[in-house]
Parts: sequence; structure tokens; C-alpha cells
Amino acid sequence: MNNSLVLVGYFKEIHELADRIGVKLTAVVDPLYNEPTNQLIKLYPTDEDFLTKASDESVFLTPDYPKVRDKLYHLYSKAGHNLVTLICPTAMISPTATINEASCVQSGAHLSSNVSLGIGVKINCHANVMHDCTVGEFTTIAPNAVLLGGVEIGHRSYIGANATILPGITIGSDVTVGAGSVVTKDVPDGFVVCGNPARKLR
Repeated sequence: MNNSLVLVGYFKEIHELADRIGVKLTAVVDPLYNEPTNQLIKLYPTDEDFLTKASDESVFLTPDYPKVRDKLYHLYSKAGHNLVTLICPTAMISPTATINEASCVQSGAHLSSNVSLGIGVKINCHANVMHDCTVGEFTTIAPNAVLLGGVEIGHRSYIGANATILPGITIGSDVTVGAGSVVTKDVPDGFVVCGNPARKLR
């Protein structure tokens, strides 16, 4: 990655992470961007505005919603952009963990031995992913969530803040686990679950 970065969508946490690792924010693609700025940060209201004018700057996709990140990944990768991974220096990552492109590991997160993250995964602050877990593409693990040993999560799922997934559980693709939930049984594709123990809402 070069030392300049374009954020697709704006999150303060990601901006601060870029600063922390010495990467300069040069542009934001977001119609709702309203942070104080200067002439050094270019603003693009839409993806099309950026894709038709942009250079070879590195790009990071910030949206938390997995399906949006999936769509943006394919749009930007097809256009030939360098989609980068951002890792906070305060994250604890086992040397046997595997992290794919366009992913993010935030402050205080822990990835234990033999963890595997797919493309575009977001591991938020202080999330804990224990040994032998597999996290599918574009899945988001919210702050303080805990995946205990051997958990498997499919693509585009969302694990809410402070949720706990018990050892060996399989979570399907396009699943939402509510904040604070404790998942004690496998969850099929497409379900929303919440509670302690987590129960299917739909």
C-alpha cells in the first residue's frame, strides 16, 4: 500500500486508524461526509464520480453492512483499484492467522491461532476470534463480540456487539446475530437470531 488512502464511506474510526499507521487520507467517497476538511482531502459524492476521475490511490471500503461492502468490493476491484487491508498496531494477531485483502482489524481485537478471515472482513474494536475460527467474506464482527474455538461463519453475516458464539457453532451466510446474544446452536443461512440463548426471529 502506498502512503495515501481513499475511504469509500467515512468512518471516524477508520480515519483515526489510517493516521495511526501513517497513511494519509486524500479523498472520501460519501454523499453524507460532513467532517471538517481542507483542500488536501478531495470529496466525491458518488462512486461514479470517483471511478471516472480517480488515480491509482489505495482504497478502503468502510461500510459495516456486509452486503454493501460486497457490492462495493466488486465494483472497485473490477475498476482495477488497489483494495487494501488495515490492521491496528494494538490488535493481537497470531502468526498463524490468515487475513485476506480489503479486511480491517481494529484496536484491541484478538485473532488467535489458525484463524482465517475471508476477503473484506471487518473485525471491530476488542472483538475476540479464538483458535480455528473461519470468518467468511464481507462478514462484520462488531465490537466486543466473542467467537470461541472452531466457530465457522459464512459470507456477508453480521455478528452484533457483545455477542458470544459458543465453540464449534456454524453460522450460515447472510445471518444477523443481535447484540448481546449467546448462540448455542447452528444458524442456517439467512436467519436473524437474538437473545440468550439466541432464537430465530425469521
